[in-house]
Amino acid sequence: MPAELAVKIQRAQEHMMALLVERTDQYFEKKPYEISIEPADAADLDHTVYISFSEPLPPMFAVRIGESLYQLRSVLDHTVRMLSDVPPSSRDTEFVITDDRDRFHGAPGKPRLSKRLDAIRSPQARSFIETIQPFREASGNPADNALWVLHELFMADKHRRLLLTQAASRGSRRMPIYPGSARSTSRRAR
Repeated sequence: MPAELAVKIQRAQEHMMALLVERTDQYFEKKPYEISIEPADAADLDHTVYISFSEPLPPMFAVRIGESLYQLRSVLDHTVRMLSDVPPSSRDTEFVITDDRDRFHGAPGKPRLSKRLDAIRSPQARSFIETIQPFREASGNPADNALWVLHELFMADKHRRLLLTQAASRGSRRMPIYPGSARSTSRRAR
């Protein structure tokens, strides 16, 4: 792995480790939240988890998570630039992440997002990036795709609000938890 990418990944890990050792214990020892789990289907295989906070999460949680998201997203964009025949200052490349097949390939009225990958020298690399797109998620639900979760969290942090916490695991769909309450759906192991 090129050093500049390894350093960005290391920095994202440092932010998350700092979050774990800074104030999380102090905050969560007070148990300023309530968790309830309700069946989401008749077969009792899917459940909805509700988390309500009685006290806002410390803003530093959001800052650390946002900085980690930025570093991880940046690694993807830098990887595409490194695989491409463009100068480092170019703004013509991007690691495209979309849940819409028509937007990726282009369709009437929709720009072709994959044009941001055209400068990649390797057809195998371009194909790999398309293969792991959220619109190709095996479950049929783009929200189950780790890239989509990263994209949505990054965009929320960048454009809308500070993220306060996020959890994800294979086979689960999670949504950002903001002050107040939020919900996420997860599947019980079968």
